[in-house]
This record gives sequence, structure tokens and C-alpha cells, in this order.
Amino acid sequence: MNIADGIASEALTLFNKRNTKSIRGKKKALAAYTLYETMLKHNVGKTVEEISFYTEVTTKAIWSVEKTFQCPYSDCVENYVEKLCYFLDLTRRDAAQIRKIISNNELDIVDGRRPQNIAVALIYYYCDKKEMSKSLKNVCTVCNVSISSVQQILKKLRNIEICI
Repeated sequence: MNIADGIASEALTLFNKRNTKSIRGKKKALAAYTLYETMLKHNVGKTVEEISFYTEVTTKAIWSVEKTFQCPYSDCVENYVEKLCYFLDLTRRDAAQIRKIISNNELDIVDGRRPQNIAVALIYYYCDKKEMSKSLKNVCTVCNVSISSVQQILKKLRNIEICI
């Protein structure tokens, strides 16, 4: 994997700053997540699957580290789409189309909601419009979000025209 020296050194610095006591036995996963986080910060187009392939750390292990260390760059809706689509067994093409929906539409009506909940609502909305067999309950359970929160966002989304 070709990584710029500046990004690699920044990832190493961030890795060394992290408290590794809270993730015993997962230092390799922390290193992989830190690399992903740094690449995300610098808009380097590498997916978690690619990082997983090169680091030989499972994507599940990489995402489990995220629960311990919240990435300041993951606080936008687009950054949750890839992870949640992976959990729901959706394709990269689906994830790309959902990110395109987010970038093409004004989502000001759902301000104040958690980005992860907005991403789940948009993913479910997309699956519903594409007639994929994903129930709201299943999507919320897999993504670990409240059904009622997603339903509230869906009500607001249905009041605007979203281009799919």
C-alpha cells in the first residue's frame, strides 16, 4: 500500500499518544484504526477493507477499536456510511450511491441528530427505495441504533425530495 511518509508518521505519532491499556491485546487493531483515521483526515481514498487486507487485521477488530477511541473526523454522516453498509452486507457501489445522496441533498432538517442515526436512516431509506429486503428493525439492530430515533429522522426525510 502506497502511503505518503507524512501520513504514516502522523499515524505513528497518533498511535503512540493513545492509551493502549484500554485495548489490551489489540495493538495491531489500534495501529490499523489509527492509520484509517489519519487517512480519513487527509481524504486518502482507502477503505477499511483495504487497510484490513494490508495489515491482516479484521475489519471487525478495526471497528471495535473505534468504540474506544472516537475519531474527530468520523463525526459527519458520510464517514459512517461505509462502516454501516459493511455491517449490513451492502456493496461498495451502494455505499458510494448513499454518500452521493448525502452530498447532493441539503440535510439541514435533521440537524441536532447523531450522525450515525442519520446515516442509518439514509441507508434504510435507500434500501427501501431500491426494494432491498431490509427491515427497519434489522437495520437498526445491526447498526446498534434506536428504532425510534431513526423513525423520527425518516419522517423528516420523507417530507423533502431526496434524489436516488
